[in-house]
Amino acid sequence: MPKAKEYGCKIIYFIIDKGNSLKEELEGQAADSKELLEFKYIYDLEETLL
Repeated sequence: MPKAKEYGCKIIYFIIDKGNSLKEELEGQAADSKELLEFKYIYDLEETLL
């Protein structure tokens, strides 16, 4: 995550389904890095069209 911040990344988007087994792991990584970057979760590809 520090490298992403270094390269100018401000938001990381995770596109997953709500029942994804990695959801908890991703949320844990987001919590650990919340001071560096913002994290957003997309649960349906329709959300990307907004």
